[in-house]
Amino acid sequence: MGEIDLQHEIQFDDDSGVVYRRRGQRRARRMYSARIDGCKTAMTVALYQGPNAEQAWQKDISMHSWLRHPNFVQLYGVASTGPMYAAVFHDDLIPLEQFRNIHCNSPILSLYFRAYWSHEFQAVNYHLISMFNRTLDEDSCTLWIRASTRRLCVDDMILNDELRWWLLYLRSVDHWEPGREDIDRMSYNGPNYEAMVISSLALSDYHKFRGIYSSHSRGFSFPAHATATVGMVVKHDSNCEVELPVNIVFLPLLDVRDMSWHCSWSQPDGAPQDPWIDAEPEGDLMPDSWRRYNLHQICAAALIKGSMHRYMSFGCAEVWLSQANHIFSSLQIRSNHNQYDCVEFTWAFSPTTRSSCPSQGWLFMRLDDQLRSGPSSFRWPDCATYWSRDPFGAVRLSPEEAEEAGFPLITLKFRVSGHYWDSVDYAELWKFHQAKGFASDSQEIARHLGHPLYQLCDEVAVETPFAHGKLSLSNLNVH
Repeated sequence: MGEIDLQHEIQFDDDSGVVYRRRGQRRARRMYSARIDGCKTAMTVALYQGPNAEQAWQKDISMHSWLRHPNFVQLYGVASTGPMYAAVFHDDLIPLEQFRNIHCNSPILSLYFRAYWSHEFQAVNYHLISMFNRTLDEDSCTLWIRASTRRLCVDDMILNDELRWWLLYLRSVDHWEPGREDIDRMSYNGPNYEAMVISSLALSDYHKFRGIYSSHSRGFSFPAHATATVGMVVKHDSNCEVELPVNIVFLPLLDVRDMSWHCSWSQPDGAPQDPWIDAEPEGDLMPDSWRRYNLHQICAAALIKGSMHRYMSFGCAEVWLSQANHIFSSLQIRSNHNQYDCVEFTWAFSPTTRSSCPSQGWLFMRLDDQLRSGPSSFRWPDCATYWSRDPFGAVRLSPEEAEEAGFPLITLKFRVSGHYWDSVDYAELWKFHQAKGFASDSQEIARHLGHPLYQLCDEVAVETPFAHGKLSLSNLNVH
């Protein structure tokens, strides 16, 4: 290859799920650390050989010729000889997983690094959206750390058009922004590295990282007219499909007057995947606070999008993590911590398409504040929807009359999604709180952060291996 001196091949850990995840594809390129005559710094070379090598080489050259951003690998030069093709990239590139394994030898450091490179990946999508109206998923690219700057950079990517979720996410999440000192900490692994990170990391940021990057998710099936209390934390058996979870704590003093509600439509299987289809009726807010939808809007949305969701999202994960060890200590819960979920709620209605529909009609629905059943609890009201031939809804059709007339059937749903953590996460949480000078088995952390305080639910019993029989929560006070 002339002036290119290949040093050693860069090996990828396919089982890590981080660096190269597109299985079933035959890779036309191999990556090498290299030296280039006349350059004092190390480079990285992509060597293309075999079937379709030239096409893959041309594709990468074309992409990296117009990507000028510190979070993308930067093209230095190209070369070819016979059936071999090469693209030379600036800097010594280290696979992300390899870098993490070297520098993150504790759960706290791993979490810190995960938050760091997640922020960097957000910058990648900011750039792609602003420049090309495209986005990128972590599982559709190769992720590197640039040796000279310790910055994340991206390569070998497949862009997509799924903008809606990313735009909502980037606009709604309060992102942590690492400073230069945070990036510099990625460059060494000294004996005091963990202590330095703990000292510099704010409690609120640590809870945020635990909430986002170390949680697991699962869904529950609840009766459609079940009541949801804001801030609920539930306990369930190992098979949550058999027995409904039991609420153990909630946030009684939480002011939910300004709770934000979100509306979205989900697409049914087999529907055309076009995110820009205008099939999300907002409806008209009536003087009596009902919301009115035109029959044809509902039919179009049912055909294209499937069901409409109104979901209530409260960031209770950070509130829960500030008090979780206190609750566990109070209830003498010392194992099976993954049975406890911090939950969020979704209310959905699904219109069913009919072979023939009336020429006109209106659906009236109670949403937003009308779902409230208490100061901090919500549920579907007894009469949540009705059809009417009258645009003002003065004459309501019974469900039987609406079905006989051919109006779409409306199915009400109530869904619960839970976020849970393993015992090792709560152990690290305890360790971090202690390092910050707090007693993790008290609520002083929550008070310090200004969080609302959890209250144990009355008449609930939790089985524990450290008590005879059941421990009644109705006689236990939390301070």
